[in-house]
Amino acid sequence: MKIYLIILSIVLISCNTNSNGQKIKYAIFKNKTFSIFYPDKWIIDTSRKYKADWAVYSQKESANDKFCENITLAIHDFSQDENNLDSLANQFKDNLNKLGDSSSISKAFMKNDSNAYYKLTYESPKDNRQLKFLQAIWFVNKDLYFLTFTAEKDKFSIYKEEIEEIINSFKSVK
Repeated sequence: MKIYLIILSIVLISCNTNSNGQKIKYAIFKNKTFSIFYPDKWIIDTSRKYKADWAVYSQKESANDKFCENITLAIHDFSQDENNLDSLANQFKDNLNKLGDSSSISKAFMKNDSNAYYKLTYESPKDNRQLKFLQAIWFVNKDLYFLTFTAEKDKFSIYKEEIEEIINSFKSVK
């Protein structure tokens, strides 16, 4: 995969409230490939240690909190592939079904200001906890963008509105 020079520009851009009534301030991350809003108190990781091109992690809620909710973005070059967004989303959903440990899989075709995308929601166990995922998939100029939010199942609804805003803020700048 291509190595991108990351130009990080963090600008306070918005203030909203989450489902708990707490004010959320957003910052923006921009580089030469994409831009996206994220909660300004979350921690950015561009190290690619989990094969994600970009990631942000929530802060732990307490000393006992063992899981940080997170958003990851993986970008894959599909320039040699003749698939389109619809076929790729269906393949991904089929693969989840074949794994057998994923449940509550839903798929919806969506559109934000810049591009059409598929949104998948599913649950799957990992490391003795039940996780819930919301994934948005864009196919732009032969690149496939996987934006994935991961939370513990019982905390997913707390972040849902916030995550929808983040997904809607995503823009490919290629």
